[in-house]
Amino acid sequence: AFSGCINLKSITFEEGSLLKVIEDLAFSNTGVVSLELPKSLENVGMGILKDCNNLESLKTPFIGSQRENDPNNLLAQDVLARFFWSTKSELQLILKEQLLRLHYE
Repeated sequence: AFSGCINLKSITFEEGSLLKVIEDLAFSNTGVVSLELPKSLENVGMGILKDCNNLESLKTPFIGSQRENDPNNLLAQDVLARFFWSTKSELQLILKEQLLRLHYE
């Protein structure tokens, strides 16, 4: 959707958003600093935050790739790997050097 829009700094979803799906790579390679995903989401694609090097804060309702109805029952760390489309070692670097705040609801 917005992949490659390096000047994109802010993504806001309206209160009560009914958004259900965010596709693969939707916000990848953007300048987004903070993202709060709406509670209405049921599925998030791979790599939605891949190469988002300015991201400081992420608020997400997910504990699995498809919330409670995820047939794979993924753990929170798997969700982050999915969001950033990263290996475990790459994800550790992202979390250590880049992401300052992470919130789960």
